[in-house]
Amino acid sequence: GTSTRVGDVVEVESLNLVFAGAPPGSIALGSVKSNIGHLKAGAGAAGMLKATLALHHKVLPPTLNAQTPNPNIDFSASPFYLNHETQPWPQPNGVPRRVGVSAYGFGGTNFHLVLEEYVPGALTRKTQKVVAAPTGIDSTPTATTPLARPKPVRGILALGAATPTALKEKLDETLTRAEGGWTPARSLPKPADLKATERLVIDFGDHDELLDRLHKAQKVMGFDSPQAWKAMQAQGIFRGSGPANGKLAYLFPGQGSQYVNMGRELAAEYPIVAQTIAEADAVMTPILGRPLSSYIFIDSSDPAAVNQAQFDLMQTEITQPAMLTMDEALRRLLAQFGFRPDMVMGHSLGEYAALTAAGVMPFAECLEAAAARGSEMSQVRVEDNGKMAAVLAPIEVVEATLQEVGGYVVPANINSRSQCVIGGASQAVEAAVGLFESRGYRAMQLPVSHAFHTSIVAPASAPLRQMLDRLHFTPPTLPLVANLTGDFYPTEVEAIKDVLQAQVASPVQWVKGLETLYNAGVRTFLEVGPKRALRGFANDVFADKGDVLALLTNHPKQGELPTFNQALCGLYAAGFGVPEPAPEIRELPVTAPAAVSTPAGNVATTPEVKTMPQSNDQLGQLLAQALQQLAGQQMNAPAGAIRADQFRQPYDRNELPLGSVVISGTGLGLPGAEKPVMDPDNALRILRGEQFVDLIPTRFRQKMVDKRIVRLVKAEDGSGSFATIDNTDEVIKLAGRPGYFDLTEEYGVPDKLIEALDITTQLAMAAGLDALREAGIPLVQTYKRTTTGKYLPQNWLLPEALRDETGVIFASAFPGGDRFADEFSRYYAFQGRLDKLAALEDLRRYTNDSQTLYEIDRRIADLHEQIEAEPYHFDRRFLFRILCMGHSQFAQYIGARGPNAHVNAACASTAQGVAVAEDWIRTGRCRRVIVIGADNVTGDQLLEWVGAGFLGVGAITTSDKVDEAALPFDRRRHGTIMGMGACALVIESEDAVRERGMRGLVELLSSETSNSAFHGTRLDVDHIAQVMNNLVTAAERRFGLHRHAMASQLVFMSHETFTPARGGSASAEVVALRSTFGEAANEIVVANTKGFTGHPMGVGVEDVIAVKILEYGIVPPVPNFKEVDPDLGPLNLSRGGRYPVQYALHLAAGFGSQIAMTLTRRIPGSLDRVDNKPKYQRWLADVSGYDWAETEVEKRVLRVKAQGNPLRQPLPSNWQYGTGPTVRAIAPESVAGTAYRPAPMADLQASLGFTAPPVYAAPDGPHHPRERAVTPPPIDVP
Repeated sequence: GTSTRVGDVVEVESLNLVFAGAPPGSIALGSVKSNIGHLKAGAGAAGMLKATLALHHKVLPPTLNAQTPNPNIDFSASPFYLNHETQPWPQPNGVPRRVGVSAYGFGGTNFHLVLEEYVPGALTRKTQKVVAAPTGIDSTPTATTPLARPKPVRGILALGAATPTALKEKLDETLTRAEGGWTPARSLPKPADLKATERLVIDFGDHDELLDRLHKAQKVMGFDSPQAWKAMQAQGIFRGSGPANGKLAYLFPGQGSQYVNMGRELAAEYPIVAQTIAEADAVMTPILGRPLSSYIFIDSSDPAAVNQAQFDLMQTEITQPAMLTMDEALRRLLAQFGFRPDMVMGHSLGEYAALTAAGVMPFAECLEAAAARGSEMSQVRVEDNGKMAAVLAPIEVVEATLQEVGGYVVPANINSRSQCVIGGASQAVEAAVGLFESRGYRAMQLPVSHAFHTSIVAPASAPLRQMLDRLHFTPPTLPLVANLTGDFYPTEVEAIKDVLQAQVASPVQWVKGLETLYNAGVRTFLEVGPKRALRGFANDVFADKGDVLALLTNHPKQGELPTFNQALCGLYAAGFGVPEPAPEIRELPVTAPAAVSTPAGNVATTPEVKTMPQSNDQLGQLLAQALQQLAGQQMNAPAGAIRADQFRQPYDRNELPLGSVVISGTGLGLPGAEKPVMDPDNALRILRGEQFVDLIPTRFRQKMVDKRIVRLVKAEDGSGSFATIDNTDEVIKLAGRPGYFDLTEEYGVPDKLIEALDITTQLAMAAGLDALREAGIPLVQTYKRTTTGKYLPQNWLLPEALRDETGVIFASAFPGGDRFADEFSRYYAFQGRLDKLAALEDLRRYTNDSQTLYEIDRRIADLHEQIEAEPYHFDRRFLFRILCMGHSQFAQYIGARGPNAHVNAACASTAQGVAVAEDWIRTGRCRRVIVIGADNVTGDQLLEWVGAGFLGVGAITTSDKVDEAALPFDRRRHGTIMGMGACALVIESEDAVRERGMRGLVELLSSETSNSAFHGTRLDVDHIAQVMNNLVTAAERRFGLHRHAMASQLVFMSHETFTPARGGSASAEVVALRSTFGEAANEIVVANTKGFTGHPMGVGVEDVIAVKILEYGIVPPVPNFKEVDPDLGPLNLSRGGRYPVQYALHLAAGFGSQIAMTLTRRIPGSLDRVDNKPKYQRWLADVSGYDWAETEVEKRVLRVKAQGNPLRQPLPSNWQYGTGPTVRAIAPESVAGTAYRPAPMADLQASLGFTAPPVYAAPDGPHHPRERAVTPPPIDVP
């Protein structure tokens, strides 16, 4: 609500679309701007405050001066009304009061926040029971979760009554209505019917099918026997009585149940199934070389395609992830309908689906493990792969018969009391099959590549374990039964891995597992996956049990949709799936949440429920009692129990990540008056150690003198004094100054757009476009359809599939300052001329001297000429030029619709942007972030001002010799040098990079961003050491690394600004390194770039160079080092050339106690990062809509060659918002004891033209433990 005619209309129209279903005039609409005006960046906070106060006081506050609404808004047809008077806010229908707050900004940045009032007790989670394995399990069924549930695609008729007689009467009434033509709408059963004591639930597809099944149900209802109703289950008719009988277990099938096109019908109707398959494609495509779904879904009318698909689905490495995907898709679909198992068990491969259901492994990692399991099992190389056979005989007969066979043959799958799979040596299995057949038992060999679950595939166990060790395991959140033992799984992570490792070569104890579940209270067994083998096993094992119900969820012969719908009906009839009531909304708390219950037979004290204590003493007493009771509960918990407190663990961002965040592209702009700012060779020139600092023109030195700067002068002992600068010898003389730069000429950005951009935005955009090119991400031509049906070319934007998943962060310490200074300079120059003109014209009236009049007239004429040549008019684009909008302006230019922000952590801005980008990607806010950065404080407009500022605080050198001024880590360091530049980094999930057949440059292992809250210009040494330790600890915990092992392969990209030694950057960095790495810090090679570029302010030159160091294996030399600082001790300063580095640690610090750090790891591979060119070509075709897409570089911008409007719609992204990375980047192999050499380094060094510059390393520092390609000349140190 900004009170603008257009803005208010657009905002209300958007809200009308979102709340279209609400009654007219039912939602109050207001704004805070009529109270306090527009606070710009603080406007959203003001709106939040007003909304929060409204919730707190339970009133609807007014919007001032809103009695007459905007005539362009039709409030009579809108769900909203203008609230212009304070009024009470009654509670709406027993739900909490809620309020939405909107905030919009220039450049298209939009935020919306929803607040809800706090209602004590409403958010209390349902308590979890303590579950012991294998005994003592409570038999109460698990309640379902109250969620918005999907609509069934077939009909479900649910009838409920208090007695069998009443149910029969209800059935008769329903049949009469159906005979009259009535058909119930497709909807979920009413809770009242599901809660009834007697229930009848019927699946139907249309009216005729419903009528037929009602007639059948009426006949069976006449004698109402369990056997008759069980027979009706095959007809989609299910009968139930009383509360749910025992617990519900999910059974997940494994290899052998797959079929072509499995899941296709379900995926077409239920998005969660399609989403699960898409997730599997994202994980498996890099492994299989094509989407997993392409092996499953084919044209069933093509016999050749069907035969090929059937063959493919028999290949273990495809079968296993395909089956796991279908198992998981069905589990998720059941969860959407509100069903949750109490226990789970999976058959062979299906055990991995059970692990996912129990929360032990994420789905993506289970897929990876299943693929590895299948691959390792299929690749076992032995003289005899063995054979397997199914035998229809009692297990006792099978075991006795196998004793008579010579050779190795054992029961591999003990599936039921009358069916078993045997496996072993080929001749032995063949002999066993003949023996069984001779005795009248049916036996058939199975088409498998190996004898699975026998010792023949034992060689696959060790490689599988290596895979499992790098995956993410957590203790189970519900009981699951292991194939290996037929008993409950252990809860320790390593023990879980032990079970999985042994499982591949051990018999499947399925019968024992079913019995374990039954003894633990399970009475309903649901097969969650294709076909019905496991349901048949359960019916066979429990044939003598009258209280067991076995259901299936998916079968191709019956049809996927009918089968699943009948599973729902069976569960509803059995008493499962009853929705929980919404939590009661109370104004005041009445009691504390209920205590966690304990299993029968395990005594534990239940804490007494007390009201809120009235004093600190009471609170302390209650806490002490609670701790004592908790300790008692845990001491009395049974061995092996899964406790509820194990499941309520706080979020830990440093747990083993499911996927990787990588940097896939960079862009770099550097100073240098004699070179272009965006020189394509910038990074390589830094690696070669070239110098970019030069002398400042005299006119700028004088401008600084004119400002009468009072300078802080620092002595070597750290003391200081103030002095006024009055000559050019005392001002700065060196700087990294910008060279040629033209965004239109070099990058093709239109002049009209550039006129609205500050120079920082222009530079950052250039770097961003370079980074996209390096990342292999092209722009595509967009088209607009005219009224005549033709298409006109529009803008070059990111492919549509990438736009919503791409965010932008703009890092800059001085954004907009250049345009601000330019505007003021032009205004005051013009105004000064007007003032001089007025003074001269006034002076002319006071003299008659002809010579004086001549001189005055001459000056007046000169002023008129200057005023006419350089007139001043306020530029209407002023706000866009001075506002920090680089992030939104770049996003608009390339069409990036993801999250969008500016960060300013002074000189740590870019590193902070990288940290924020990592958080966005890991939390699923977007899939990639383009971090762009730029500052130009040494340009014509800001040099005199920012230079004067640095002089004022005594942080800058006044030397005129670079080799005496740029002195990182040298004892003589006495002040920094100003610089400028631009940078960009494309930060992505590994999934996104793999999708286009490419490889990232480096993996981002960890990042930190903090503020020391210490001082405006000084560094808090202890806090910086703490932050570095946190950074390294995070990497260790996430990836299983060790800091001392990393040290010898680590380059430290320093922030060192060569400010005076005491309390400067070098001291803080060295202390942090030694504190974090101990003695191993001496092995870390130290690099620095500011000695070449000057200080580029918020631009992350070091962020980019750290990436390039790992990419090329070359570390730039530390320049101009001659004198060792004894306070720093021995340092392994880079002397330039090739170093065996695999990790880069970058520290960035900024004014205001800002601190940010990143730790990256090299991704191995060649310099050509398109690992799979056909895949990249397919990706280009998919995202462009062209059958054959080609790329071109037009003015340094990577584009897809335009071929006119695409004839087919480009494919959308398969990324789901809220999903973080799911694929891990390739990690370098251990190089311990080897000389690591990034390929191809020997030729690369020559191609770069590398020669060692005359720089020096600390003579007392340790030599690097591995050889370098370049050795500097020896020196004598006085």
